[in-house]
Amino acid sequence: MSIPMIKFERGRHHQFYLGLAVQVSDPLATVAPPEILQFCRHTGLGRPVGSLVEASEINASFMSGNISWESFNDSIRFESSLADFPDDLESLEARCTRELETGFWDQLLWWCSAQGEASFQLFRQVADLLSGGAETKPWHLMRRLTLQGHIEVDGSSQRMRWCANEPIFVCVSDGRAFLLGRQTPRYLKQVEGILELERFTPNGAPTLINAATSEVLALKSSLASLGISVANNPNRRWVSVLPNWATFVSSLKRDPDVREHSESFRIWDGSDFSPSNPSEAGVGLYEITGQHPSDKRVRLFNGKEWLVGPFYDLQWILGRLCERDMYAVLRADGMLLLPEAERWPLLYERALVLCSGRLPNRFWVGEQSYLGYLSVEPEAAVKLCDNLGIKLKKKETLV
Repeated sequence: MSIPMIKFERGRHHQFYLGLAVQVSDPLATVAPPEILQFCRHTGLGRPVGSLVEASEINASFMSGNISWESFNDSIRFESSLADFPDDLESLEARCTRELETGFWDQLLWWCSAQGEASFQLFRQVADLLSGGAETKPWHLMRRLTLQGHIEVDGSSQRMRWCANEPIFVCVSDGRAFLLGRQTPRYLKQVEGILELERFTPNGAPTLINAATSEVLALKSSLASLGISVANNPNRRWVSVLPNWATFVSSLKRDPDVREHSESFRIWDGSDFSPSNPSEAGVGLYEITGQHPSDKRVRLFNGKEWLVGPFYDLQWILGRLCERDMYAVLRADGMLLLPEAERWPLLYERALVLCSGRLPNRFWVGEQSYLGYLSVEPEAAVKLCDNLGIKLKKKETLV
């Protein structure tokens, strides 16, 4: 069976249609071929129409346009059926328990490395099984892996997909190099055959694999034989090409007015979402639930448009729109501190994390909570704060 063309279209009530253009052997056939119907049942695509639809019968009310390559422009992605998935996951979990010592986070990174790429839904199922149901916020997990450079994420909502990055040793300014990207126990044993590794086990993240920068650079060709690249202070280049905050905001996706079909409409008050009147929506961050409880989304209303993005990104933009006095503090020891309520958008926070490979620690100064990022060079701190349009304070100590 050949499926050369596919088209995805979302209706105004947030339902969606998936159109498949297929080649059939019998041009006189009046019903869809059995293999097409079997394909739809196997992949759970819903109830097929059954009868064939000619190009001339497609009108503006449904899948408008001609059946041509230009109108069928979404990539076709196949994933193995989930029917046998639980058994496979139990097997994976048993192997993780046997071969890994540090628990959930290393198991999750190992699975991502072995899987390579998949959907958000599949990631959520794996995380739920490996955590015994304890981890209920899959995007929280995915965000941490993204901050550390282990995975990349594309898309939003139900169409989100992720992929594991290829392994790379990142050499940083403190004389260390850390490994990010795909890694499994067996793979790490191969690396240890040519390079002495150190392990740092943080809270809420996979084990960080470290090595001396001098050794990594000296063994660059040997590491290349294992498919591992080496980058020397890439964060300096990364910081230099990041956009300013206005350009970043303009690149975000926009949603049509989401109030019409909302069942629940709540506004962020700084600590939680509380009920709000949709007809009186002003500038703010909103949690909107559709007709189905699982259709829940967070959107930022800037007074004119509804912006789409991760929660922390939208929360930070809200602070800028409200003209809050936002700032960062750079200590003499290279730690950069941010008020936790002003956590930067992922694109910029990732630059801070990749200065050391480590996620931030939380500190309290009186009743104020701060996030601390290690080994941030002054030039990088100045450039990032300039791009974000916030103040940079330099102090010997803060906490």
